[in-house]
Amino acid sequence: MSDSSDDIPEPCKGKRRANPTNYKRNVIKRARVMGKQYENNAGNVVPAKSLIDVVDVKRRRPRDDPGKEGRQYPFKYHIMVGSERREVR
Repeated sequence: MSDSSDDIPEPCKGKRRANPTNYKRNVIKRARVMGKQYENNAGNVVPAKSLIDVVDVKRRRPRDDPGKEGRQYPFKYHIMVGSERREVR
C-alpha cells in the first residue's frame, strides 16, 4: 500500500509580498545614511564614516582682547556735537 500523505498535494501559499527593506539599493542607502561600511553598486567597498576631531581654527587676524572696559561696555559709540566728537556709553 502507498502512504496517504504522498497523495495529498500541498496547498498554494499565494503570492509573495514585496519587501522593499531587503532590496539591495535600499540596504545600501540605509548603510550610507547611518555611516556604516557598505558595498556600492560598482562593487567597491566604502569604509565607515568616523568622527573627526574638532580643532580650533586659527584666525588670519586675531581678535583684540577688549580688556575689562570692553567687556563692561560692549556697545560704545560716538556722536558729533558740533565739530566735537563725544563718546557715549
